[in-house]
Amino acid sequence: LIHAVSQRIECCLLGANRAGKTEPGAGLAVALSRGLPSLAGIRLPVLKMPTAGIVLTRGWKQQIESTQQTILEMLGDWPYEPRRSHQVPLGLQLILVRPNGWRNDDPETWSRIWFHVAGVGSGESSEGANIDWAWADEPPKIEDWNEIRMRSKEDVPCRRWITMTPKWRDEWLPILHDFTGCEHRPQGGRLLIRA
Repeated sequence: LIHAVSQRIECCLLGANRAGKTEPGAGLAVALSRGLPSLAGIRLPVLKMPTAGIVLTRGWKQQIESTQQTILEMLGDWPYEPRRSHQVPLGLQLILVRPNGWRNDDPETWSRIWFHVAGVGSGESSEGANIDWAWADEPPKIEDWNEIRMRSKEDVPCRRWITMTPKWRDEWLPILHDFTGCEHRPQGGRLLIRA
């Protein structure tokens, strides 16, 4: 996953519940937000700091109890500032993350991790976003993911990855259709990995 995304290959990592899919997704989001040179021994792309990324989730419960919690654990003691959602007090709308070596103490100048929650009471929209990366933790709505595929920053397409459990056919089928013929080997700029 990390190597493929670093090479601008859109990745979809499939695995069962509790298989550990969220950790590499969150680790990559934090590493790109901080501007780390490598992750798990794999060289990461050099992105212009600060970065902006979007995390797509299927609902507030999943975001709060899994995705958001894992990102915060990956950040650990590193300087960050969470911004809460007005709709759901425990849910985060944004995390501002200080890039490595960043001298400005003003969190408004730091990298941004935005959350987009599918459905009612959603977080930030991906429309019009100038982003460096996007991660969907669980199958995104195909309309949202197609919008993400059009996002870029300074005419550089964003790096994209999905971590998901194929649970409900109507949710995962449109995504897996786009990864036909890409299992364990990149094809057409996409890669499907089964954990």
